[in-house]
Amino acid sequence: MLQLTKAEKLGILRGVTFKKGPGSAHENAQKVLNALWCVAENGEVCRPIFEPSLQRMRRYFEELGQRKCIAAVYDGSSPGIPLTTLVLKEKIVPREKPEPKPKASRGRKPLSREPVACVDTPGSTLIPLPRCYVFIDAPNVYNMGHRNDMPRIVDFFRAQWEELVKIAMEITGIPRERQVCRLYSKVLPSPPGHFAEKCAEMTRQRIQVIPREKKDIDLLLATDMIIEILACVTEGRSIHIVLVSGDGDYTYTLRRVHDIALKKGAKVHISMIAWNTGAASELRSIVNRVYPIESYLNRLDPIGSEQWLKAYRAKKQTHAQNA
Repeated sequence: MLQLTKAEKLGILRGVTFKKGPGSAHENAQKVLNALWCVAENGEVCRPIFEPSLQRMRRYFEELGQRKCIAAVYDGSSPGIPLTTLVLKEKIVPREKPEPKPKASRGRKPLSREPVACVDTPGSTLIPLPRCYVFIDAPNVYNMGHRNDMPRIVDFFRAQWEELVKIAMEITGIPRERQVCRLYSKVLPSPPGHFAEKCAEMTRQRIQVIPREKKDIDLLLATDMIIEILACVTEGRSIHIVLVSGDGDYTYTLRRVHDIALKKGAKVHISMIAWNTGAASELRSIVNRVYPIESYLNRLDPIGSEQWLKAYRAKKQTHAQNA
């Protein structure tokens, strides 16, 4: 096999063109697998090679993994997307054999048979199961309650952010393996290394952390939402969005995604986890269901929830005495 330069390998992956429409998923997956074998060394493709095409090919990597054609290797200790290596196993993407149609009998009564139990084998279909995208606007969560002389209800460093992922599983019924979770937060002042340690902890829990110095979290979250979701919607795949925020700035983005999904024949189910007093009315009008974050405070930050409740009762008692 000829040795290719890195530029030639990048060109092969970037040159893969995808078809659209019914039945194109298998052909597109085979194209991606062929390209990976062309650029592989010793049956492996390292991140620097597929990195420029990662966003475009991510869904096909997952489909190939389900079909046992490749194996993805993750590095949980690295920040950002932890996918580091693709190990190639098969060269041909297997097709699912259609079930034979029963032959109609003439003049005979069909024999009664026991129903055959359906076994859901992992990777039994090339089209992936419904996906769930969890977008967490962390400032919208931990800034609430830090007003009107009240303590902060949710503290960024104390909060158990992985509970939001578990709550999303309970809401949607979609397993963790089919979820993509991203958390957006400002870089908060803290002792040296404390913020980085918290981000690394969430990365090990498969939560992608996007820390920002600027006040552009709303813009970044909306942009990622468009990029990630439209790739699925344009193929007619149904997905579930869990937005942990009540910010009305996301209304236009979600409305546009929903309209495009209808045109493509896909379904987008939107759930919102937000503060009862902080959820914008226009955002409430376009989501399928709103889950009050107050119902989950004992899981997200039990210490902060208890402290805030004590302060609220004391403040209410003071007002009653002054009245």
